[in-house]
Amino acid sequence: MKAEEYLKEMSKEVHNRDVRDCIIQEYRDHLDDAIEALMEKGMSEAEAEEEAVRQMGDPEVAGRDMGRLYSKRSEEHTSEL
Repeated sequence: MKAEEYLKEMSKEVHNRDVRDCIIQEYRDHLDDAIEALMEKGMSEAEAEEEAVRQMGDPEVAGRDMGRLYSKRSEEHTSEL
């Protein structure tokens, strides 16, 4: 799976629009860093991208988990106001 496909699948599971872009950008940055590190170890760009995506795990699970985490933080922040 390509990095952009992974991020697209992941974003479908983050239902809070207010944090979706932030989460996806954070994961995009992490994937880019992982791809670069793997390429420095001798992998081709395609191999590195595939391995970085594999290491990230299931995009649906990651999206749901991050969506829940950010929703809880948002609720906590709102209750403090």
